[in-house]
Amino acid sequence: MSFSSSAKEDLVKIRLKTDLVRLALLSGLVHTCGALTIGRGRGAIFSTETLAVGKLIVSLSTQLYQLEPTIELSERERRRPLTLVTLLGDDAEKLLLDTGLLLNNGGEFSIGEVVPARLLVDEECQRAFLRGAFLGSGSCTNPYRGYHLEIVARSAAFADQLIGVLASFGPEAKTMQRREKPVVYLKGDDVSAFLALVGANGSALKFESARAERDFR
Repeated sequence: MSFSSSAKEDLVKIRLKTDLVRLALLSGLVHTCGALTIGRGRGAIFSTETLAVGKLIVSLSTQLYQLEPTIELSERERRRPLTLVTLLGDDAEKLLLDTGLLLNNGGEFSIGEVVPARLLVDEECQRAFLRGAFLGSGSCTNPYRGYHLEIVARSAAFADQLIGVLASFGPEAKTMQRREKPVVYLKGDDVSAFLALVGANGSALKFESARAERDFR
C-alpha cells in the first residue's frame, strides 16, 4: 500500500460529530472527485482509486440525504481499478446545491467552483473540508523519496479557496499547472503539518520519522 493510500485509510476512520462537519467533508469530496450527472433528474457520480473513500462517500451522503447509492469497481489495464459511486434520488439535487457544485440563480442553474462559506464556519469544518479535498484528489510522496503533497483542483477559484483555508492554519501552499488544471502543493515541513491538520496523525509521525532518518543519513 502506498503512503497516500495508507494516509487515506486512516482518514476515513475519523468519527464526525455533527452533520455540518459531515457536509463540509462531503463538499471537499464533491469538488475534487465528484461530478454532476444527468439521468433520472440530476445526480452525482464520484470516482476514486480508494475503495474506502468510495464507501465513505456512500456513508456520508446517505446519512445526510435520501438517496439511492450504487458502488462498483471499474477495471483499468495496468492500473488500480476505479471505485465509482453514483447517487440518485429526490435529494441528489439538494446535495449538489448544498455543497456548491450546482448553483441556482432564480431558476437558472450553473456549475459552482467553490464550497459555500456557510460550510466553513469554524476550524472543525475547515479541517473536514481539507480532509475531503485530500481524500478526493490528493496524493503524498513516500517520505523516503521526497517531501511533496498535492491536491488537484478543477478551477483556479477552488485552488485559491484551498490555499486560503490552509493559510489560516499556517501551511503556505502554492499552485502549478498540470494538464490545464491547477494543482495545489506543499513541500517540506508543511507536508507533515497538513497531515496532522486533517487528522492523519499516524502518517504525520511516519513522515517525520522517515524525514529524520533521511536527514541523518
